[in-house]
Amino acid sequence: MMRKALTIVIPFSNEADLLRMTVENIFSTMDSHLTEILLIDDASTDHYDYQSLAVEFGAKYHRNSTKKGIARSREIGIALCDSKFFLLLDGHMIALTKYWDRKLLDYGMNAENQLYCCQTASIDKHGSLIKERQRSFGAYINPLDLLVKWNYKEHVPTDSIELVPCVLGGAYFCSRTFWQSFGGLCGLDGYGFDEQVMSMRVWKNRGKCILVKDVCFGHYYRNTSDIPYEIDKINYTQNRVFSSRIFFSIMDLCELSEIHNLRDYFASIREFYSLNQSFLNDNI
Repeated sequence: MMRKALTIVIPFSNEADLLRMTVENIFSTMDSHLTEILLIDDASTDHYDYQSLAVEFGAKYHRNSTKKGIARSREIGIALCDSKFFLLLDGHMIALTKYWDRKLLDYGMNAENQLYCCQTASIDKHGSLIKERQRSFGAYINPLDLLVKWNYKEHVPTDSIELVPCVLGGAYFCSRTFWQSFGGLCGLDGYGFDEQVMSMRVWKNRGKCILVKDVCFGHYYRNTSDIPYEIDKINYTQNRVFSSRIFFSIMDLCELSEIHNLRDYFASIREFYSLNQSFLNDNI
């Protein structure tokens, strides 16, 4: 069997019908000659037959024997795929753009040392678009608490891509070679701070974080009360401490001057922080 160019890695736990919606949509919108689906079951306990779902749509399936958390499940999926590129998706998303996999592969072939995040829109549990959500344009990290904040102002309306300090949205595209070179999400455990760690590591390793504005995925954005698995508060705190070490390291000008994308990194920071005057006014 010919190796596919792109693997869609979908970690999940207790997603049931939401995952079926996701897999059915992704399967129906992807080019199966180029793209395959890999489901990473993080020790689900809801007794749903996820393996049969994978078989129904020709997807690969792996079940963690114990709960690993989102970061480690993503790493397991990336390690198991043998394609040149991968796309990380949550188990409650749908594609809203035609030929999305071909477009992402075109971006990846042009510049492999980049981590891409796709544009996202809010959907409900049934996959219907929620028009009330304001369109966002990437994200940045709040230095006060290291949480990721959406940016709602477009910096370069004429371009289909632009630099962002931090990826966000749940749809992350990258080459496996580059991911492995910057360390991906290694060091995180349980839930929390995935976007911060992967983004900061990209910048530290001569890469760039890029928002793809012409590929959009619908995302069912849940609050913490709607998450179908328990969040370990100790792991969450440990992840925050882990990401803080990277954050303060990357803000060290001496270290940044040793890599070759200092200008691009600060250009992206300047773009987002200058566009968010309310943030600046509150925190300077």
